[in-house]
Amino acid sequence: MVKMDFEDLDSEYDVLIIGMGTAGLMAAKSLSKNLKVAVIDYRRMPRHKACSGIIVKQGHSLLRELAPPDYIYRTPKFLDITYLDWTNNKEHKSKKHFLNTDRKTFDEWLYNKVSVRANVHMCENTRLVDFYSSKGKFVISALKSEEDNLKIIFSKTVIGADGANSTIRNKLFNKQIPFYVAVQEIIDSKKTPDTAYFIFDQEITDHYCWIIPKNNQIELGAALLPSKSNEKFELFKNKVKEKMGIQGKGTFESALILRPRDKHDVCLGKGRVLLAGEAAGLITPSGAEGISNALCSGLNAARVINSNPDELVRAYERECNDILDRFDKKFEKAELIRDPSKRAEFF
Repeated sequence: MVKMDFEDLDSEYDVLIIGMGTAGLMAAKSLSKNLKVAVIDYRRMPRHKACSGIIVKQGHSLLRELAPPDYIYRTPKFLDITYLDWTNNKEHKSKKHFLNTDRKTFDEWLYNKVSVRANVHMCENTRLVDFYSSKGKFVISALKSEEDNLKIIFSKTVIGADGANSTIRNKLFNKQIPFYVAVQEIIDSKKTPDTAYFIFDQEITDHYCWIIPKNNQIELGAALLPSKSNEKFELFKNKVKEKMGIQGKGTFESALILRPRDKHDVCLGKGRVLLAGEAAGLITPSGAEGISNALCSGLNAARVINSNPDELVRAYERECNDILDRFDKKFEKAELIRDPSKRAEFF
């Protein structure tokens, strides 16, 4: 990786990646070394993000291939899930064996994996302002620096990995996907549970809340509707204190997260532009899990660009079939979770 100042970015690349989160970094790592690649992000990296850090089984085999170091994991490394339905007063335990990572540490490790690639130019504090295609051969992107300087970049292909509020998705598809605010607080605790809790409470949200042990800390989080999100999070904390005896003050984090309703909310790309991770709507609608989907879609995007097919998006859709097939069941599960009476039958 060549870490560059905004002024030093070249005027032409084979691939321009928007976003240095998990999907963008996975794509950058997986693209052929024969391709000239630029990766930009409007933030300084690595950044904090409100994320549980849980990686579901669909991402385990890919993670084994990447062979991350032990320091990205938190204790306990493997998590089972206890589902608590406070609305219906029900409990269900499930053997999940999910991997328990620290999201910031995970992204920093992946960032460092990309750093050894001489064909990748990375530029932080740089925002995509606009883009358009030119005769199907180039995507012309206008970038803006933190100091409001402008630069035009020509690239043969663009990967949009710019998250929930994706500039690229909004322009290509004008797609408004339902979104929530993920709010979480990380508190110190001498005693942590050996399981993660996924909590459903209609008084708080029609999505879900979570309690996850992380070494000597506990992560309290909730996916909330934007209206009164702070008030609802305080209600959640009060209930956790009352019902489970967990309390404390810690570090707050928040982020937008999407909740796609069906396959029509998934946008994989158009022309020479591909979308990956949450920018594509690839976040599990029932449990808001994004890391596995980001890893897989970032890898898939790189694979099809490396193979240079005649129809780029069609080839990418085929690569993502496994993700989309899994989403079919997750859409159904999300509807069960949303409705308390149906959820009672689920448990």
